Parts: sequence; structure tokens; C-alpha cells
Amino acid sequence: MKRFTLSTIAAIALVLTFTENAFAQSTWTKQTAPVMTPWGEQLTEENVWPQYPRPSMKRQEWMNLNGVWRYFKRSSINYDYERRATYFSKAILVPFPVESALSGIMDKSYSSNRRATHMYRRTFTLPENFTGKNILLHFGAVDWRCYVYVNGQLAGTHDGGSVPFFFDITPYLQEGTEQELQVAVWDPTDGGQPNGKQSVSPSGIWYTPNSGIWQTVWLEPVTPTHILSYEPIPDIDNSTVSIKVKTSAPCSLTLKVKDGDNLVAEQTGNSEQTFTLSIPSAKLWSPDEPNLYDLDITINEEGQEIDKVSGYFGMRKFSRGMVDGHPAILLNNKPLYMYGPLDQGWWPDGLLTPPSYEAMVYDLQVMKDFGMNMVRKHIKLENDLWFEWCDRNGLVVWQDMPSGCGSGQIGTLDYAMENFYRENEALIEATRQHPCIGAWVVINEGWGQHTERGMGHTQRAVNSVINANHDPGRFVHAVTGWTDVEMGDF
Repeated sequence: MKRFTLSTIAAIALVLTFTENAFAQSTWTKQTAPVMTPWGEQLTEENVWPQYPRPSMKRQEWMNLNGVWRYFKRSSINYDYERRATYFSKAILVPFPVESALSGIMDKSYSSNRRATHMYRRTFTLPENFTGKNILLHFGAVDWRCYVYVNGQLAGTHDGGSVPFFFDITPYLQEGTEQELQVAVWDPTDGGQPNGKQSVSPSGIWYTPNSGIWQTVWLEPVTPTHILSYEPIPDIDNSTVSIKVKTSAPCSLTLKVKDGDNLVAEQTGNSEQTFTLSIPSAKLWSPDEPNLYDLDITINEEGQEIDKVSGYFGMRKFSRGMVDGHPAILLNNKPLYMYGPLDQGWWPDGLLTPPSYEAMVYDLQVMKDFGMNMVRKHIKLENDLWFEWCDRNGLVVWQDMPSGCGSGQIGTLDYAMENFYRENEALIEATRQHPCIGAWVVINEGWGQHTERGMGHTQRAVNSVINANHDPGRFVHAVTGWTDVEMGDF
């Protein structure tokens, strides 16, 4: 039996104390990119994306988890919960990707990261007003595969680099104490997932990988029966709007439409039905007059309001028609000449994450100031705040699907294709409430068409978007170049 002397025990205690102190004292340090934006220069750990992240469907209560988290990188693909808190020796600023300067990590091991796992950790204490409610943990986006642990228990997993998702973490919370959150992320970049312009060998028009948490992380308290989403489909020709509401369980709903302080329409029904409300003398949405109607949705139980969200919609219709003998794009049955940039949404210091809300809307305001009325968001999905600005300020969006790569490091080409279809449908589900979106763009040029296998993949990809697009007043653009499959609106 091995014996330990007092000096040995003292030495071990000293090492453990030093390790704990080193962990506690490690702080976030902003790195310097080759080009820094003024917003990146001004960024501090206290002012990182404080805005409410889902303005298209607001609740009053929420908790922001952006800020400094603990981080370390495993040299293998391993999603297991990490019991040793001292392993998280670095500080990372969420929600900036690990390759970015603003994250404080600025990891450049692009190729070896295909076999690595990014490990995140933080603790939080729930506010008293969250007591007795279900707690939803939201991620704006995590690239690419992640495992989420709450107090050491697996709360859920998710594949997909661009779309928001959430888990109900109520069963894993501990009463009256601090909660621990861990996120394990694997992002091979070229592993068969939609990757846009990311590359492990960046050069020219191909940019750096964008791994890990890269949009806001937040908590939301809700009642067990709560509203999940809503989908408005305007019909300007008949002055109506149809609205389908998704809820966590069947329930009674009341919808109220307002124009400022004026009540325009109200209807009560059940969550299984589609609500159709009359909008007399509708104020139409356009780039010149981006009129919006406010929408309140409540769940009623035995005469009591148990959940409420506030959103909005726009009365508008995109269509095709003939003008002076030539085919033309129409908005609200009138010709609209669209003029705008191909916006790739990359930042030198934050990569796919803008340094701040102010930085993000600066770009959009410049477009409007230059007289542009549209923007094609190029193979990237922005956050809900970006779309809200376009809704409220009149900027038509052509939204690209993030392009899919080949089979890459894992799986088969069929595996990569399935990832592409699934991400397309999730993207539309997350953004369909925004009136600014005039077109879904399925495939950029020939990227990811895989014509060597015929037209089946492209046709299925386009059909996945057509089927997910329930709004007849919105275009589907199949392919922007190369091989035409004679599908979609253009």
C-alpha cells in the first residue's frame, strides 16, 4: 500500500490550489484580426449582443447567456460531459466563433479541428420570477453538431450550422442552487454539412471556418402549454391574412391585430385551426412604405391568459406578370425593379457574427442610403434582429440556402444531401414570418448540384423548399446559374 508523507500531501494541495486559482483568474482577451472594425474595437465583455434576440415573437421575460464562458479543446471527437472544471482553462466570448479574433481564441488549426471537439462551460442562477415555469434554453446557431449538458445530464443534441434551436431543460435543473451548462461542439467544416463559404484551406473567395456557438444563447421561462411559432400568409387581393399558430399542446387561442393603437381584427379559436382575419383597406408593405400590423397571440385557459407573444406581419404579395409585353417581377401587383448587393455577411473580426447590433444595421442602412431596395443574403442565415430591421425599414430579402458541400470527411454524398434538405426546411421554418423575404434561393450557381448524378438531387432540393414555402406570395428561385432544372419561379 502506497504511503503519502505530509510533505507529499502538502505539495499535492499546493498544485490543486494553483490550478484552481489559475482557472479562476483566466480572463477573456480580445485578439487582433488583420482588420478590426470600429465596433470590434469598442467591444467589451459587458456589452456583447445584449438585445432581445427574437423580436418577431416577443415575450417579456428572458435571460441572456452571452458573455464570457470557459473553454478548452479536445484533440479528438468526444462529446462526453467533462467532470473536471479545471480543464476549461481558457475564456471565450460567446457568441463569437472560435476562429474569430473577438472570441479571444482565434483558433487557426483549421485542418486538425476536423478531428477536435470544442468544449464550452458556464454557470448561471435563475431569477426568482422564473420559478415554477418551464425553462427553454435557446441557441441562435451552433456550427455544427452539438451536445448540450445541464448539471451533468444530456439535455439534447443538434445537427445544423445556421438555424436556431432550443431544449426544455426543466427536468435537469436543480432547485435553489447555481446551474451548470456545458456544450460540446464538433465542426469538421467539410464533413458533409452545408458550409457556405467556409473552408479549411481559405483563399480567394473561400473564407475561414466558423465553428461553435456563433449566435445568442438565452433562457426563456414559459408555461407548460405555450406558443412555439406562428406563420402569417397575407392575401392582399382579398384583404385577409391567414395565420397558423404552433403550440406545445392543444389549447384555446386569441389573436388580435392592431394598427398602432387601433384594433383591426380579433378572433378566438383553437390551436388546431388556421385563423383567417379580415384586414379592411389594408396598408401594404413595400420598400417605400414598409407598413406592418402588430399581432398579439394569447393562450387562454379557464378564462385566464397563461401565455402571450407579440409579433407582427406585413400585407404584401410578390408575383410575376407581363409589363409592356415583357415578364416582370411584381410587388403588390405593380412592377418592382430590384436593386441591391450580394451580401455575404462576413466580418474581419467576428467572422459570421457581427461585432454588434450597431455594426450589423450600419451595413443595412448604407444599402438604403445608396437607394437600394433589396439584398440577396448569400449562403448565410442572419439572426432574427437582422430580418426585423429589413421588415421595419423596407428592404426586400432574397434568402440563399447555405450551400452544401460534397461528402467530405464523413458519410456519403447521400448523407450530405440529406443534411442540405433538412437545413433548408429548418431555415424556412425559422424565418417564414418575415414579410421582407421575397424569395428563397435554393442553390447558388452549380454549388452542390452534383449533376454527375443527374438532376434528382437538385429537383429534390428545390421541392424541399417549395413544399416548405406555404406563402404563394413569395418566390422560389431554384438555381442562380449553371444547370437549369426548369423549376421554381425564375
